[in-house]
Amino acid sequence: MKPSWQLVLAEADRLAKGGATPHLYARDVYGSAMLDVAATAAQAGESVASALARLWSANDTRIATLHKAYESAPLLPTVGKRADIAEVMTAHARLHQKRGETYEQAYDRLLVTDQTMRKLHDLHSGAVA
Repeated sequence: MKPSWQLVLAEADRLAKGGATPHLYARDVYGSAMLDVAATAAQAGESVASALARLWSANDTRIATLHKAYESAPLLPTVGKRADIAEVMTAHARLHQKRGETYEQAYDRLLVTDQTMRKLHDLHSGAVA
């Protein structure tokens, strides 16, 4: 069961204020919390992706705090099963979709351009122990 975005935000806020590491959550949890905040803040007829973009451009402190924690968090608390890694890759691609880009296009683009996605792919394929 995933933690609520409020709990994840509280942890991200603790880290932002100089709280000691380690992170309580892996990177995908912070990413998921950003999407949950956007879903909560979405206006009538607005998609989650559009709400996230709006909050990001408005310098929403919740999104900024969660993103900072996302960037510094470990990919996985421990290297898990292949299915767990694939789930993180999926969340990472969905989080970094560009306007007009399908999830699959984002996934493919990130495999080529994003260091995080390449590391996840290496973990998933067994290239990294």
